[in-house]
Amino acid sequence: STYQGVRETSALVPEIRSRCLPSLLLILMYMVHIGQHAVFTAGWTPWYANTFAQLGGVLDFRPVYTLTFVEWMVNVPLLLVLAGHCALGRPFNEVTKPVLLTNFYIVLSWAALLTTSEPLRWMLVAVTFVMYGTASMSMLQWVADYFQEASKELSNRTLRPCLSVGLIALFAAYGVVYLFAITGVLSVRAERMCFLSLSVSAKLAFSATFVAIRTKDYHNTFSSLLKKMSSSNLGLVSILRGSFDFVLPCDVDASGCCRMPKGSADLRSLAAILGQPLAGADVGELLGDAKERVAFTSYVTNTLRQAQKYHALNDATLSPDGDWSGSDQQHLPPIAQVLNCSLATGGQLDAAGRPKTVQCSIHLSVVPRLAFAFQDKWQVVAAVRLHDVSLPEEEALALVDEENVVSPYDVEENKGKMSGMIASLSDIAKLGAS
Repeated sequence: STYQGVRETSALVPEIRSRCLPSLLLILMYMVHIGQHAVFTAGWTPWYANTFAQLGGVLDFRPVYTLTFVEWMVNVPLLLVLAGHCALGRPFNEVTKPVLLTNFYIVLSWAALLTTSEPLRWMLVAVTFVMYGTASMSMLQWVADYFQEASKELSNRTLRPCLSVGLIALFAAYGVVYLFAITGVLSVRAERMCFLSLSVSAKLAFSATFVAIRTKDYHNTFSSLLKKMSSSNLGLVSILRGSFDFVLPCDVDASGCCRMPKGSADLRSLAAILGQPLAGADVGELLGDAKERVAFTSYVTNTLRQAQKYHALNDATLSPDGDWSGSDQQHLPPIAQVLNCSLATGGQLDAAGRPKTVQCSIHLSVVPRLAFAFQDKWQVVAAVRLHDVSLPEEEALALVDEENVVSPYDVEENKGKMSGMIASLSDIAKLGAS
């Protein structure tokens, strides 16, 4: 089970590492935008603007900022690639058509501002808006195909198409500003401010959207990782239950006090056998005599000392091929130590008037924790095997009742029953991950 979990989760890692394209495209867009305005600021002459005399027309001596159209021809295709390929997963052959159409009508809109022929200008404007509509229809087709093909479990499934729809609305706003400018309704300053506001807002919106998408992607990836690790742990616990009577997660502090859990089914079964409540009890205080308590304290201290050698636990890694640390056998997981002892029963006396005890073997195994964890407590797994003790029939049936077996994929339906199930990413250490 652990072997299969490692193979499946390792396949998630290349997918994470291949998500750098949106970041690179966003950086390139910001660099082009900053470069354009740096030229506007540092230029000694307005070489980046063109004008013409129309002899009394609305565009008479109105500057045309050619560099702005050049910036659009670079950044607009990047926005289309981000919206179509990176967000919706559309192949490049589907993205190419809107990119070419958009760049072509950007050139036509620039040419319309430079021509002195009024009929030619409005013909170019009309062709520009027809090509905008054609490109928009292709982008809406991206969205339709995306909803047909995208998995229902895809992160931010409804947010991703908003980038394509938002681009259509953005280009429509650009068109409105362009029409107001070409008809003389907006001044040159107002036109520049509108274009600047739309450009900056679009880039910031794309950045925020991809941050949200990336965050949700990572959350889903690590949630899947936790689920698979939890599945592996349940498989290991199943094997332990075939060799031991009880498997109990415990907390051990620096003094060697080993506290039992408070809501475990195994704990309730063990309490029924010993005849006393065990929730939150110190295992050392349950032992039969003082010598065993001292031996148990030394046993716990030695187990913690072994775990505090960080490499002993965290260098033991399972490779996707099913080998521990590949061919290196120096970092195998440490073997859990065993202590033979006796547990006292509550209020029960033997024929000699001494408290009754139950002979048992206790194996302790420390759960690895993160290198930067600062908790004072360690988590350990205590596996208990009783000797010459038969469980009551109802207790034995409860331990093997299939209805009490909870699937790791039924977490939401069984939150009340699965107090030991990992519920958040911060609890990954409980699964033995470093």
